[in-house]
Amino acid sequence: MSPLTSSSSAGNLSESAESKVERLGQAFKRNVRELREKSSCLDLVFLVDESSSVGANNFLSELKFVRKMLSDFPVAPEDTRVALVTFSSKTHVVTRVDHISAPKSHQHKCSLFNQEIPAINYRGGGTYTKGAFQRAAQILRHSRGNATKVIFLITDGYSNGGDPRPVAAALRERGVEIFTLGIWQGNIRELHDMASQPKDQHCYLVHNFAEFEALARRALHEDLPTGSYIQEDLSRCSSLCEAGRDCCDLMASCKCGTHTGQYDCICEKGYYGKGLQHECTVVYCPPLYPPANGFFIQNVCNNHFEAACGVRCDPDFDLHGTGIRLCQADGTWSGTPASCAVRSCPPLARPQHGSLRCNDGDASYRAECQVGCERGYRLEGDSRLTCQANSQWSGPQPRCVEVRCPPIVTSKNIFLSPPTCGKRAVLPGAACLLTCRQGYSLQGNRKAVCPGLWELDS
Repeated sequence: MSPLTSSSSAGNLSESAESKVERLGQAFKRNVRELREKSSCLDLVFLVDESSSVGANNFLSELKFVRKMLSDFPVAPEDTRVALVTFSSKTHVVTRVDHISAPKSHQHKCSLFNQEIPAINYRGGGTYTKGAFQRAAQILRHSRGNATKVIFLITDGYSNGGDPRPVAAALRERGVEIFTLGIWQGNIRELHDMASQPKDQHCYLVHNFAEFEALARRALHEDLPTGSYIQEDLSRCSSLCEAGRDCCDLMASCKCGTHTGQYDCICEKGYYGKGLQHECTVVYCPPLYPPANGFFIQNVCNNHFEAACGVRCDPDFDLHGTGIRLCQADGTWSGTPASCAVRSCPPLARPQHGSLRCNDGDASYRAECQVGCERGYRLEGDSRLTCQANSQWSGPQPRCVEVRCPPIVTSKNIFLSPPTCGKRAVLPGAACLLTCRQGYSLQGNRKAVCPGLWELDS
């Protein structure tokens, strides 16, 4: 990576340095976005140099960089977990924040931004980078199995107290991604070697802390969604009003925004507003009206949050839609609009080869229908059907079946012609001749005709 050159003072950047910081910022921003999109389960460890060469003011700039970077991540036990280690001399490698080794429900972005990072004080000393990486390795042993593990090293000079590169290499072999961010002090090779591949996406060098802060401003200002909220003690929101206590409305609670990192009074479900005292208003749904030929149970239908409205229909009418609707937290009613339709039975079909006559001309409640069949057919089922109160007909749909004469049964000395007359049922109009075996004489008619039942024809 090419170094940035700058002839600027601590407060201003030259035009060339400005453009180079812009390029670095865009690259770092892209890599941070890819990291955030790679996994919602991240374990991030920040190693922050607090050596004497950094100084108290620049140490605060490093912490601001960490805070600015974390503004792009939802910090919560189930999302991104964070640890922050400051390091100077060998006796001053200190774990200031650790949400990874033994995470607790109260460890989230708000505690990080409002309590833990502000409590970090500057000490000064050497630059024991090796010890910082060793501490990071200890912390990441407790990392989640499915987490993406990342270390960010922020330093301004040469390390002392031993070569940190073998420890960094061992971490990379364990799948830890390492970013190095350095102030240009001649430590280029060391920072380059410790960073993950590709080096130009993991090693960032600037000349001074003015450029470092400019990198943070350009790279880390994503607009994130509101995100989720974590319940907190009401005392955490005591700074939100002049009284300094009881700031939240009775229908609100104090919560931490895992994206914003701010404590807020949030109105409870079914209420809306800023959440401060007297600023939560109950949600109302649009007024409901009873359907035609229907009424509300107890003739009442309120429309505030959690109100329930029940609908019934007049006699001889059936309810369509939802009978009981609830006013929901988003100001909409549950279910679907209710309507009352005149009670009716399923439509009857005219049977094939038959007729259907209904007294009301439809299938409404109490309607009666007469069913008949054409000549040569007989009715199976009831000839009269009535639509009942349960919206069902008094019997199944009738049908017309063709009339057939059964096979003729005779004594063994009588022959039938054709022989099928004695084997299977025949259609109306069929005729059968009867004759006797030789030596016998027929007593009765010789011909049988089928009009529906056999009739003897002389």
